[in-house]
Amino acid sequence: MKTTSLVFFFMMTIVSVFSQQSIVKGKVSLVNYAGKFPAGTEITFSAGSYSYSTNVAEDGTFQVPSTCPEKAVIFLSNDSHLRDGVTLNDLARIQKHVTGVEFIKDFLLLQASDVNNDRKVNSADLTVLRQMILGLTSKWPNGQPSWRFAKVPDSVSSSGQGTSYNYTFQDVKKQVVLKFYGIKTGDVDGSAL
Repeated sequence: MKTTSLVFFFMMTIVSVFSQQSIVKGKVSLVNYAGKFPAGTEITFSAGSYSYSTNVAEDGTFQVPSTCPEKAVIFLSNDSHLRDGVTLNDLARIQKHVTGVEFIKDFLLLQASDVNNDRKVNSADLTVLRQMILGLTSKWPNGQPSWRFAKVPDSVSSSGQGTSYNYTFQDVKKQVVLKFYGIKTGDVDGSAL
């Protein structure tokens, strides 16, 4: 009986050692959206053949195994909640831009206005936006995701001039907070969250 208990304890110890992988905790913050993080957002760490993806919690926190290489490319993705934050207010604002009444000058809002992903803001975007608001389409055209996340450059304030969509870190395990701009397709008034 003692031998059986000892063997069982030894086997449980081995399982425990292999199943307890140390983790690194971090947090993602969106500098242009206050409040919750968009549900369904995934964070991916990749380096060579290594790739690890996990969900970001509503408060922006995430965990990554300590086995992640020191240098990794980190990016965010989210293609859920297509119509979240997309309203008639956004349509009116983009229409003013297209007709020249009131131009959108913020770089991030221009990216959000380009709903058909052709690198222009024009009447074609208005057509797609109307279809999304009316529920006539279930996805953005040309591979446009619901959310894009642009890296906040260290040397630029939150004016929204970042165009890089990922981080490359020399030491992933020491990075505590990642700062991104959230770009919600079709949401130019910031009502998505």
